[in-house]
Amino acid sequence: MCLERRRSRARRPPPGRPAAQITVLQVVQAIDGPEPAFRCTEIRRNGPLAVPDDQCSGQCAIARAMAAAEKAWRDALAGVSIDDLGRGIDEDSSGTAMRAVREWLADAR
Repeated sequence: MCLERRRSRARRPPPGRPAAQITVLQVVQAIDGPEPAFRCTEIRRNGPLAVPDDQCSGQCAIARAMAAAEKAWRDALAGVSIDDLGRGIDEDSSGTAMRAVREWLADAR
């Protein structure tokens, strides 16, 4: 995919929330939606060794493990703000990355 910069004649969007108040989880949910990444297909009932419905009460071990992983992932992302990411990126680049981003954004206006 190729991206190109174009000057817009439209007005700038209204200011949003400060980066410190936006979590990475909120960004992920805005893009991907709130649904969990794992979707159970009930292999216990539909697989080659399917068992009767009455033997499938509650979540299976796979679904429980995936739900626990999903919760840990979401909790971790909820604890990181966009401001945190910016500071981390800047630290990783010896202070040059965010300056370059600001200059690029200013030039794009």
